[in-house]
Amino acid sequence: MTLRLATALIIGLTGLLVGFMLAAGGDGWVSPFWVSLLLPIAYPVAVWRWQTPLVAVWVDAILGLTLVAADIWLVHASFNELSYFLRIWHNASIIAAPWTAIWIGWQIIVVAALLRRLNLFAG
Repeated sequence: MTLRLATALIIGLTGLLVGFMLAAGGDGWVSPFWVSLLLPIAYPVAVWRWQTPLVAVWVDAILGLTLVAADIWLVHASFNELSYFLRIWHNASIIAAPWTAIWIGWQIIVVAALLRRLNLFAG
């Protein structure tokens, strides 16, 4: 379990670093940097939650609300900087695509854990 949590922390920190790179000193797509501040916490908590099925419901509620709020904010902020978003995806998709995969990864873990709690997913 410790190795998985350490790996989750490394993935979260990597996502934060890549989000920082996407911001390009304020001249790039900055929104991922701000939501990436969640990653070093969200990834280990999501992995811990997956490995510990008998966690209190409030942990699931906090993770679910964080997921939804962060995604709504990311989409809204990305629309506000649409020209930067499009430029990054056109010129630096090699950086944007891995960040997107990292960002979506913790959310898949959270949703799978919620589905498992509801007995809709046998994991």
